[in-house]
Amino acid sequence: MALVGVFRSGHPLHFPVALGFYLGATLTMLIDGIGSIRADGRAWGLAAIGLAVVHFGAWIAWSAGVRPGSGLAIPEAIGAVLFAIWVWTTASRLRSSGRHG
Repeated sequence: MALVGVFRSGHPLHFPVALGFYLGATLTMLIDGIGSIRADGRAWGLAAIGLAVVHFGAWIAWSAGVRPGSGLAIPEAIGAVLFAIWVWTTASRLRSSGRHG
């Protein structure tokens, strides 16, 4: 995530770094959700998959021309918030379960 800010919009590395991060974040949430469902964590699994689907949907909407402004900031901001929710919730779940890494 930090590299997305280091290589600001317009820099030749911004697009590949942002693409890598946001695809990775979405796949992480999706895979975690599937794994949670398979491990009897249905509620969290569905929530994690939902986060991934909403992020993917934001990019689909942006690609279809649904844009309140110029640039990619809206789907990137949505993705960052969704990933932060996933990280916070995952950390809280691990902490409450006694599994610390």
